[in-house]
Amino acid sequence: MAAGISKAEQSEQTRRALLDAALELFAEHGYANTSTEEVVRRAAVTRGALYYHFRDKAALFTAVYEKQSVASSSRRAAAQALTPVAGVCHPTQWVEREQRRA
Repeated sequence: MAAGISKAEQSEQTRRALLDAALELFAEHGYANTSTEEVVRRAAVTRGALYYHFRDKAALFTAVYEKQSVASSSRRAAAQALTPVAGVCHPTQWVEREQRRA
């Protein structure tokens, strides 16, 4: 274990690495064409680490999907929060308007 990193932090880093690698591979190759071997290789972790965090490939896919759903919800919430401040329908419209002014 690296100095200064608790086991819980190391575990979370491993889980994040698996999720990030799986997201990339599922996006590149699709679920059916992505093997768990490719995921662990891309994440630079062991197969045991994968199965410690996820029951199987389907559970890994579910976790990736849920993480992306939460991220999308957060982005939508942030966009909605900016809308009244910016005075436009969508933050990208505000950026475009500001670029035209410059």
